[in-house]
Amino acid sequence: MNMPDKKNPIKVLFLTAESSPYIKVGGLGDVSGSLPPLLAKMYPDQIDIRMVMPYHASLILDPKAAKVVCEFQVSFPALKEKITAWQDLSASFPVYLLQSEIISKTAPYTEDWVFDLQKYTLFSLAVHSFMDTLQWIPDIYHGNDWHTSLAIYQTGTRAFKQNTNKPFKTMLSIHNLPYMGLANRKVLAQFGIRTSQNQALPDWARDIPLPMGMSRTDLISTVSNGYAQEIMTPEFGCGLDGFLRAKSDKVRGILNGIDPQEWDPTSDPHIVAHFNQDSLQDRLTNKKALFDQFFPESKLSIPLLIWVGRLQGQKGADVFLDSLRNLLDLDWRCIILGTGDPALEEAVTSLSAQCPEKIHGILKFDNAFSHQLYAGGDMIIMPSRYEPCGLSQMFAMRYGCLPIATATGGLKDTISDEAATPISDGFLFSQPTVTTCTESIQKALKIYSNNPQKWQQMQLNAMEKDFSWERSAEQYKEVYINLLENR
Repeated sequence: MNMPDKKNPIKVLFLTAESSPYIKVGGLGDVSGSLPPLLAKMYPDQIDIRMVMPYHASLILDPKAAKVVCEFQVSFPALKEKITAWQDLSASFPVYLLQSEIISKTAPYTEDWVFDLQKYTLFSLAVHSFMDTLQWIPDIYHGNDWHTSLAIYQTGTRAFKQNTNKPFKTMLSIHNLPYMGLANRKVLAQFGIRTSQNQALPDWARDIPLPMGMSRTDLISTVSNGYAQEIMTPEFGCGLDGFLRAKSDKVRGILNGIDPQEWDPTSDPHIVAHFNQDSLQDRLTNKKALFDQFFPESKLSIPLLIWVGRLQGQKGADVFLDSLRNLLDLDWRCIILGTGDPALEEAVTSLSAQCPEKIHGILKFDNAFSHQLYAGGDMIIMPSRYEPCGLSQMFAMRYGCLPIATATGGLKDTISDEAATPISDGFLFSQPTVTTCTESIQKALKIYSNNPQKWQQMQLNAMEKDFSWERSAEQYKEVYINLLENR
């Protein structure tokens, strides 16, 4: 293809279930809220990117800054639905939200998997009707996770290709492989969708949205190179590793980024004292504020461990809590911020009650307070069983809080182990077990207490790393160009 320019930009349709600031439940909301607008800003003449997402019941959209673009009806074998398409005029690039009785009935995700499948199948197919109504035909359809996989799957049908009458490419980004959507042929039949006939897919996967989309997409991307390699192994491939290995030339990892303006210790409005690499001593003011609040009798020389995130098995929360129990004879303090599995929440409450002079648990999500923890904590513990990308380690490192983490997925892509002198900026252990996690924390505590010069250098190394979205956006641009060159 000719290189994209103002007269011939790459038209990218970015499909997502959630996006900040409209609605954010997890990491997908961070990616969707950061990547598309940055691509539009960095490459205004080369990439014409537009985002479409569901108009969820709990979504925040300023009616004064929004307009109805069009209304249309979609008809399927067992369902007809009127769709209203909104555009957010305050966005820095075109953002559309599709509203209907079904799509807008609930928050993004419910406990009713059958309804969620119906909702996102309707949304995925309505997107194509919307593009026809808008008369804007993409060069690249970029879906994300199972919620929009069927939009990618349907582009592979003969009828769609004949109707489009234009060469195009597709890309499907996987943010967490185990979440594949529900297998329900009755719902697929409602929309006239045939199950996959791809013989490379396992039989069980041929009526599940994510594998169906994967079977027809031109490129599968994940949110880190480490995770891209891991999903092709039996341990992390969720039964699709053989299929993915066969398509290994179409699997690509691109590391997520963070917003360096939101996560900036020199200007963060949520922290007590600002600091940078040249004023690390000012960082102690943030630690003092946490100690004054939760451990008023403790000396600042005592290391502060933090946990920020979901209390779930995937994150290794059970490994973390058992490791703390193994280390009760050592001198440290710990603040835990997060919610999740009720049994793990109860374990946090119990351990905090057992050791109030050492451990304080806060069972809620609190973004502002998480900034304070990153700015005042000495070590963040992340014994994840798998981690497609991970953002908490990037936030923490930007604030000089060193990660202690499993060497998996995006964690091993972003953290240089303590043994990798002189570039070390954290601690990695091979397996998410209590023994390996305990030993790694012990090693970190020993260096913190006995080798402050090395600890400070590791902090500086961590703070100097570039985790900005600009680096990732450039890689996405290259992927888009390469896709179209191979049309």
